Amino acid sequence: MLHFFTKKQKNAIIYSNQIFSNKHTKNTYKKISYYHLIVRTQILCTKQTLHATFVHISLPIVHYPLPIVHYPLPIIHYPLSIIHCSLSIIHCSLSIIHCSLSIIHYFCPVNTEIISTGDGSCTLRNEYFGETYHSINGAVAESMHIFINLGLRSFSKRDLNILEIGYGTGLNAMLTFIENQSLGNKIFYHGIEKFPICKETFMPFVVHTPDIASKINTDIALQFCDGWNSEIEISPTFHLLKQNIDFENFVPDRQYDLIYFDAFSPDTQPEMWTMENLRRIINSLVPDGIFVTYCCKGILKQTLRDLGMIVKRMPGPKGKRHVIRATKNIAQ
Repeated sequence: MLHFFTKKQKNAIIYSNQIFSNKHTKNTYKKISYYHLIVRTQILCTKQTLHATFVHISLPIVHYPLPIVHYPLPIIHYPLSIIHCSLSIIHCSLSIIHCSLSIIHYFCPVNTEIISTGDGSCTLRNEYFGETYHSINGAVAESMHIFINLGLRSFSKRDLNILEIGYGTGLNAMLTFIENQSLGNKIFYHGIEKFPICKETFMPFVVHTPDIASKINTDIALQFCDGWNSEIEISPTFHLLKQNIDFENFVPDRQYDLIYFDAFSPDTQPEMWTMENLRRIINSLVPDGIFVTYCCKGILKQTLRDLGMIVKRMPGPKGKRHVIRATKNIAQ
């Protein structure tokens, strides 16, 4: 039989025969791991029916650890030595092999940990990226300093289009809504987020953030979490569109006066900070439009200058030395 196999497969068969050399039936667990996919299988086998096991799972689309499947597979009455599984036949295999893969974590990473920050407000820790959404030195203080003071307060009593990349917890949007009540702008707020947080996570975050909970009632707060991909009128002077989309697939369809760039750090999400992705949104800025972000890396400053922005390094909030405020050159 061995002459049908490659040298690598022959070695596997010899090894497998050593494992299954007992004449009596055995229950054996084998663990197969590929691109973080872990599947536990229970195989009822004998020496006569099982010579070797070759399971090749090709899963190039998975880039996030999937939970372990804890459900034993039923008996497979077929010599596994001739089965070469690939993703192309997984759908057929599932009719025989009843395994359940919980993939919800891939589509919506869970954010369960509420963390108190230095100014008494709270933030969330994203388990997938391993980062908090806001500074642990003060979530509200950071947002107020960078996005409100250096961005929003440059405008008053006018129509104002705001684009936020990295909507996250909705904190910047809620603070913008609150602060604009004294500024008198008529705002269209467009938030982009690939992984929206769920209501069960959002509401405890709001309750534990006094600067929000004391100024926005529950019904209004919920609108900053619910109703994705459709424009919502929060008030006559504040319209909100939260778009669930990958930033790399986002194509602006209007001009913006102000951009809040609040993605996770370049070390964690380098694709968010590339010149190609930044160019798309910088092109959507009106002349003299403003771009603000917490990141102050040299490569980002040079990229923004190459895209025609006038870049200023500004003092940062507590725990951060500098942040960036950039203005689009009128000549562009």
